[in-house]
Amino acid sequence: MPSTIAKGRKFALVLPSTNTSVEREFAHLRPQDCSWHTGRIMIKAPALDSADAFGAFRECLNEALPSALETVMTCQPEYIVMGMSAETFWGGVQGNAAFEQNVRELTGLEVTTGGHCRG
Repeated sequence: MPSTIAKGRKFALVLPSTNTSVEREFAHLRPQDCSWHTGRIMIKAPALDSADAFGAFRECLNEALPSALETVMTCQPEYIVMGMSAETFWGGVQGNAAFEQNVRELTGLEVTTGGHCRG
């Protein structure tokens, strides 16, 4: 959907609902002709104080990711930026590649993650 107020590029910023810093950081980085549109991944198990808790966090994240992407796609962004790190580093290079492929399949857009190695 084209904006009638703001011209420029639209990026989807997708992050866990528990994250309180990435949106603010990205607001400071935003080029003047760009807008960020946030999709929050609902995290129902936010504790990260044990291996089991982290496993529950990852399950919540992976279960809720498609819904967050579906919601943010309604503004028709040009690109997806994942504003999280843990899931994109899980499983090393191959794990991140699989995560990125999943996002591309769900959205039809390219994606940038913290775990992507560019040579």
